[in-house]
Order: sequence, then structure tokens, then C-alpha cells
Amino acid sequence: MPSLQYNEDGSPHIHIYVRRDKKTYKCLHPSCIHWLWKKDLEGKKSICSVCLSHEIILNPENLRLARPRCINCSDTQEARAIKETRNKLQELGL
Repeated sequence: MPSLQYNEDGSPHIHIYVRRDKKTYKCLHPSCIHWLWKKDLEGKKSICSVCLSHEIILNPENLRLARPRCINCSDTQEARAIKETRNKLQELGL
């Protein structure tokens, strides 16, 4: 079992997965050499590879992409519906 990795500032390292080839994903962080099989990534935590600020849980839909992304960076029908609902709730002050 690999030990938990830490960033230079001492915070726990969460991988930023991007597709390396059809079956593997690697971490985008420059000092990290971690990689994992695609079949083992479902349900794992990652940072959005587009905005690099939101954490996401990898699911089959995210793993179809070369660069898994959060709902804010996504432009699917589902993402648009969620963004629209969020905007309505903000207008109502909730």
C-alpha cells in the first residue's frame, strides 16, 4: 500500500488525473510519478484537470474524457441544468 503523498506546503496531495493512453491515467502534477489503470479509478478523488481548483469523484462519464473535469468546467446537458438550477437558487437567496 503506497503511503500518502504530500505537497511542498505540507498539504495532502490529491492527484490530477489525465489520460496517458487508452488504459491508463497519470497524475499531472510535475513532481508526481503516480499512474493507475482506468478500471481502478472509478470512485477515486481527483482535482479537475481544467480549472485545477475543484475536487471531483471520478465516474465512468468522467473517465471517457482525456482530461476529467468538474461540473463547472463541463458543458454537457446535465452540467447546464445543474448550473441553471444553481443560478435560480442564488437569485432566490438560497
